[in-house]
Amino acid sequence: MHRAPRSYNTDTAWKVLLPCPADGSIWAIGCDSGTVSDLARSYRTVDIEPVEGTRYDAVVVGSLEEKRMDDFIPWIKPDGIFLDTCLQDSSTGFSAAGFKHKRQYAALPSGKPKLFIPLATRLARSRALKFHIPGSLKARMGLMLVRGLNSLGMHHHLSRRMIRLHARDERAFDKGGLLEWISRRLGYPFQDLVLYSGSGQTHTKITALAIAGKSGEDVVVRIADSETGLRAVKRESEALRAIHSSGLSRQAPRPLAEGWWNNYYLLAQEGRLTSANRQEGRLTERHLAFLKELSHLSPKILPFNETRLWKELKEWSESDRATDIPLPLGSILNRVLAGDTAGKSLALHRTHGDFAPWNIKIDNDRLFVYDWEESRSDGLALSDAFHFLFRQASLVGPWPGAAQMVLKLYGETEILCRPEGPTLADRGTYLQIWMLKEYMAGRSPHILEMCRQFGSRA
Repeated sequence: MHRAPRSYNTDTAWKVLLPCPADGSIWAIGCDSGTVSDLARSYRTVDIEPVEGTRYDAVVVGSLEEKRMDDFIPWIKPDGIFLDTCLQDSSTGFSAAGFKHKRQYAALPSGKPKLFIPLATRLARSRALKFHIPGSLKARMGLMLVRGLNSLGMHHHLSRRMIRLHARDERAFDKGGLLEWISRRLGYPFQDLVLYSGSGQTHTKITALAIAGKSGEDVVVRIADSETGLRAVKRESEALRAIHSSGLSRQAPRPLAEGWWNNYYLLAQEGRLTSANRQEGRLTERHLAFLKELSHLSPKILPFNETRLWKELKEWSESDRATDIPLPLGSILNRVLAGDTAGKSLALHRTHGDFAPWNIKIDNDRLFVYDWEESRSDGLALSDAFHFLFRQASLVGPWPGAAQMVLKLYGETEILCRPEGPTLADRGTYLQIWMLKEYMAGRSPHILEMCRQFGSRA
């Protein structure tokens, strides 16, 4: 009886590990449709059945059911790569077929991987486990346990799900690959990559940590994997250049190199990963001082209906996505687009766009703020502070309820109000506009709850 290949819903951030040119050819065996589509977005030829006369640069194996290694040998180039996403350990078959060299990456979490960690050395694992700090307390506690076990040389718990690359010649792993691009642009060698694909809900992009040898520093690389991802990476590049011509230059990554590799646009930036880095879920004086300094970048005062955000809200209100806007939100939207708010002069300046605890590290009492892909040169004043407080309460908790959340947003942003910017009297206007923007981005039920409670507090 014929059995369909199993689908493992593998996140495909691992595809940037392939030293395969954009115009190369890939044979995807037993892969689900999502994996095939993701590969096809990056590489010119992706076949699910071998095409006569083709020699493949890479074979990606999702399932080996009903096939043996001998079936692949005539189809792959001498310097070709096998990438194995199988749950079971199939290393023996690859080695027997002449593919004696391999690189292994733990895929975490095992159900739907987002983080890919090289398993070659304890040092590489240690650096990788400092790269991504999850937002929830439970996940952070689990990460602390994994780090402790790794420090003792124990890493079998990371091997429940792995991505394996196999080659006949070890040099094939790096020939024309991402590590070679980074090494060439920055002028010193890199040993391996850690990959993180995030939520994937806003922009399709991949973040990599390039692990350097003894002669260099680790580097973070943003990898655009779509048109929206390309726009996000270029926004981040623009923001980092602006930050590094300001008094905040020591509090954000320094851009190092950017350009194209294969079909990906890359932005390499400074990486700061030390054991002292920590997150803070409260909006402290350090955070407020950072936001005050940020508000001095590209400051302007404009009638709201002349801003980019007003136009975006207008387009959203007229699109199919807004056909079922709940009544409380619709009332605010009407006031903002057509009422007195539309012509009101508001303060705009450079904003981060996703100013949240997990995008901020604290080292030696100084904030280090990264992930600038949502940054705007004409962002709405107070919006970063609103976002920080809301995201922490709604995603990490505890959620205090809508009425208390509105009071918290008012109270903790008071210090950012001043005569030449957002005034105390106008905070309600800025909050209404921010709520609309936040709801437009994610349709959060907590935002809707706040709209119902807003009323006279606005």
